[in-house]
Amino acid sequence: MSVDLPNSESPPLAVVTGATAGIGLEVCKKLLESGWKVVVGARDVAKAEKAFGSSRVQQKFSRIDRLVLNGGVMQRNASLTKDKLDEIWQVNFFSNVLLMTLLLPTLKKSKDSAVIVTNSSAHQWGREADTLERITNCESQGSSYIYPSYCSSKLAMLAFGSEFSKRTHCRVVQCHPGVVKTDLFTQQPWFIRLSVNFAGLSAKEGALPIYAACVDPEAQGLSCTTVGCQQSSKTSRDPQFWSKVWQKTCEVMPNHVSKETWEEALKNIETHADGL
Repeated sequence: MSVDLPNSESPPLAVVTGATAGIGLEVCKKLLESGWKVVVGARDVAKAEKAFGSSRVQQKFSRIDRLVLNGGVMQRNASLTKDKLDEIWQVNFFSNVLLMTLLLPTLKKSKDSAVIVTNSSAHQWGREADTLERITNCESQGSSYIYPSYCSSKLAMLAFGSEFSKRTHCRVVQCHPGVVKTDLFTQQPWFIRLSVNFAGLSAKEGALPIYAACVDPEAQGLSCTTVGCQQSSKTSRDPQFWSKVWQKTCEVMPNHVSKETWEEALKNIETHADGL
């Protein structure tokens, strides 16, 4: 598969989160082999604000061609981060929201920019009401059984990404890499770790759909896997649900980032919105 260079005078640039190990590391390797420049990003809200305030990125890079949101967690027990947020939701959702919105102006400077999200088929077990409730009450650890929270965070990311793309006309592609032998499962029960180690894909294999979404200018907002593209769940494709997730997210974000940061994010969206 060939890379569509956005500018013949310089290689395309990708910002990749969750890139120090596993799938993210393999994606970075393949992009570098294909002639891309790669910037490794932080994953939590505080680090994202510090490292990726849009003015800092614009000073160093004239454009971003791909924002690859690969950071994710699925720890065994519920926990809060130092920002007093549910860890699953901070890493899997809110940090992604912040990066997408803060970096939008720099993404828009590229001829064909895109946001690539490592999602999961587990989103299909997320439920609309539960997802909206978890966005609103993201400061609560909730049940010690964290899998519903993980599924809902992935469903929320699909919905927010779709609404983001609708409003800004920035391409968003969400990928399911399959069950991959990475650190995501290290805190799971022994029988889950055993099954993943036995039947799971390697990190190199899991990186393929994310890499393909990066280099394929025709990739769209489907849930791409190692065997091609498939539709995401019915709920995730509902524009009314997208709008609800968007609204709830905009309501809670000012509680968790500085006023100035969120105002900048909203300004970015308004600047690039198409009459919405």
